[in-house]
Amino acid sequence: MVPQPYRRFSRVNLPVWMIVGATVIWAVLQKRAGAFTIGWEQLAVLIVLALVSVTARTWVGLKDPRVMYRLSLPLVAFDLILITLAARFTGGYESQVWLLYFALLASEAAVMSTRGLLLVLGLTVAGYGWACAPIPPEHWNDFGYRVVSVSLVSWLAHQIYRSHVEYRMELADLREQYELAQERERIAREFHD
Repeated sequence: MVPQPYRRFSRVNLPVWMIVGATVIWAVLQKRAGAFTIGWEQLAVLIVLALVSVTARTWVGLKDPRVMYRLSLPLVAFDLILITLAARFTGGYESQVWLLYFALLASEAAVMSTRGLLLVLGLTVAGYGWACAPIPPEHWNDFGYRVVSVSLVSWLAHQIYRSHVEYRMELADLREQYELAQERERIAREFHD
């Protein structure tokens, strides 16, 4: 049987490694094609930071879940900064790196508090705005759509997770009530006999 930490790794961290790996390959291919104006050194720094991030997430993911939830906000903040820098240095508004905000926020929205999620969404908007600045007037509509869609998908993931938690709690409460009723009925039968 696979130990619990490794099941958590395969469920969560393996896709994170795949996303980072695909992004690194994409960035190297784009740089070779001449799509980026940044040098190989700057790209290497971004790649190293991405590997540090995914390694930290893996280390945290293999730990106790309480450690994982306690370090969630610092990891998200680091990843937001990294995605923002990558978007800024790989084309700003034209860069496809902004799609990584979706993966990060949709996955983290489930485990964050509502206040934490709102803070992270605010940081995302500020960071992505800086990464795209200056935004030409003809792109304001698209920029707004990107920000709203990332925010709404994250909020939806947050609400779905919260609904499932509430449903599980209600189900556990109903099970407990049913078991108590069964126990009372058994005691009443024994008393009657």
